[in-house]
Amino acid sequence: MIMYIGRFRSRLSDEQVQAMFEERAPRYLEVPGLVEKLYLRFRETGEWGAAYVFDSEESLERFRESDLAASIPSAYEIDGAAQAELADVALLVAPSATAAPVRRSAVDGRA
Repeated sequence: MIMYIGRFRSRLSDEQVQAMFEERAPRYLEVPGLVEKLYLRFRETGEWGAAYVFDSEESLERFRESDLAASIPSAYEIDGAAQAELADVALLVAPSATAAPVRRSAVDGRA
């Protein structure tokens, strides 16, 4: 699994960004290979963002090339350049009753 963390500043008000998160969230339910998406607000910088967990780098790349991903800058009226980071998921702990409690990633060789 791989995690993509994006962060940005927006020209929208806090309320407008939150409303846009809520409006767009259902679209992500159909993204192939997306395991989880979290919408974020960075306390220290006031930036907004999201953390995406994908089942593979290929799924992430397909998403990054999608119309949905391409619409992010305009939907949130991003001010300046967005920042992004990638991380390999070494271990996912999911205490939900509907998910497996622990899923290992291919990073540790035991997937």
